[in-house]
Parts: sequence; structure tokens; C-alpha cells
Amino acid sequence: MSVGDEDFRILKSVLDSFPFYVILVDEEHKIVLANRKFEELFPDAIGHYCPGVVHGTDSPVPECPLEEAVERGLDALEKEVYDPEHDRWFISAVYRVDLSYRGKRLYCHFLVDITERKRYRERLERINELLLKINEVNRHIVNAEDIESLVSAAVKNLREIFSGVRLRVQFGNDEWVKTEGELRNPTKVTSTYGKLLAEIMVCPEISDQEKEILRTFLCNLCIALEKIKLDEERKRAFESIEKNVYQMAVLTDHIRNPLASIALLAEDTEVGERILKEVDRINEVLRKLDEGWIESEKIREYLKKSWK
Repeated sequence: MSVGDEDFRILKSVLDSFPFYVILVDEEHKIVLANRKFEELFPDAIGHYCPGVVHGTDSPVPECPLEEAVERGLDALEKEVYDPEHDRWFISAVYRVDLSYRGKRLYCHFLVDITERKRYRERLERINELLLKINEVNRHIVNAEDIESLVSAAVKNLREIFSGVRLRVQFGNDEWVKTEGELRNPTKVTSTYGKLLAEIMVCPEISDQEKEILRTFLCNLCIALEKIKLDEERKRAFESIEKNVYQMAVLTDHIRNPLASIALLAEDTEVGERILKEVDRINEVLRKLDEGWIESEKIREYLKKSWK
């Protein structure tokens, strides 16, 4: 259907209702109508060549959807384009309408700013990736036997989504630090748990949601590290118990052997009876030590089984 200048008044009121940029162009890129939003940015654009008005060029830019739609005979075409000058993302789309003007087909050309939507989606994707990496670290936490390997595993996984990562863990006077990548104007997140302090620095800058995720991760990491520390102390305590139990058994034998010799020698002396009484008293003490050793051995075996 062919339209004239009179019909454009009605079409103009329709186009003006859209909150984004809308123009009617013919198949040769000539602007025949524009909405108020577009005219605020490009006044007096009607009747001019679209690439020249918008891009300052005398030919269509590579991302122009109209050029491709006309060449391929498409009724609709949408493209996601980036404007590096203003750091904005747009949906550039053309839809063929059943109208012609002065013998040329008309297309409705939309340009919708999707920057916020695009960045929000990117944030969600990065948050999801961060959660996946933290989940991988959590698997290391379950099986980790020492703090150094756990810190290294955490940094290695997080380095896959950040350009730089530094993790520092402090427990009293002990400190573990691991850094990978380059840190320029990093974001720092810290968490404490008991005597543990965990601090992570990452690049590039992250959102508040990502900071909270990392803070929760550090808290979980501190809990795991404290458990590793307690296990190390428990292992040392168990080794000390084993050593003391063994020394107790050796000590009683070392006392009992010369004591038997003393008892034999005492029989041939005038004070033998008194010496034998003292020997009996010492033997009674050794018997109690033997009983204590047996109880200690039972405790040791129980702890050994329960800690495995």
C-alpha cells in the first residue's frame, strides 16, 4: 500500500508513542519519518541518508540490519550492536511494513538501548560462574588435609574468573598467602572466625552481590581451616599420648628389673626384712602403674579408632 505525506501525520503519532528511537526508512536508507525521541538526537533528519545522519558515513556500516534485510529479502532482522564511543549496547532491528513511499518499500527501524539489561545479564552470568567455582573449592574443603593446599586450590579456581586473586589466611602467628595474576585497584573482602582471619583481594571490580558471596565463602573457608588446625593439634596430642603410654611401660620395666635384684640381695642382710617391705611398697606402686598403663592403652585404642 502506498502512503503519502498526509498519512505520515497519523504514523508520526504512533511512532512518537515509543520510548526508544524509531524511524521509517526506505530500501535505499532514506529516512522518511522519525519519532520524537529520534528527532531530539538528530533534528532535520527527514529526507536524508540514514548512515550519513547517524554514523557520518556515505555507505551502510557493517552492523546495519537494513542492508542485510534488503539483500536477503528478509521481513525482519535484529542485531545486537555495541557503541564503543558511549559504551552502550543496543538492539538494532528492522521490520518490513506493508507500505511503500514513492515506489520504494518501507522498513520500520528500531534502536533499543539494552545496556542495563546486558550488564545485568553479565553480572548474573559472572555470579553464577563464581558460585560454580566456589562449589569446586568446597569439594576441596571436604578432603583437604592441610591449610596450604586448600588456600592454593581456592586461588587456582577463582583465578579462572578473575584477572588477579590474592588470598591471605592468618591464625595467630601463622600466616598463609597465595597470589595469582595481576592486582590493580583490587576489591578486598575479609571475614573472621574465632582466631582466624581470612582476606581475599580480586580484580577487576566486583558487585556488592559478589562481595557477599565471597564473604560467605571466606566464612566457610575459616570454619574448614579451623577444623584442619584442630585436627593437626589432635594428631599431635595423640602422638604425645602414644609416646607417654610407651614410656610408662618402659619405665615400669626399668624399675622392676633392678628391684628384683635388690630383693634377692636383701635376704642376706640384717635389714633385709625392712628392705623387702619397701620393695613390696614399690611393687604395689608399679602394679598401679601397670593398671594405669592398661587403661591408657584402652583410651589410646579408642581414640585411634574414633579419629580415623
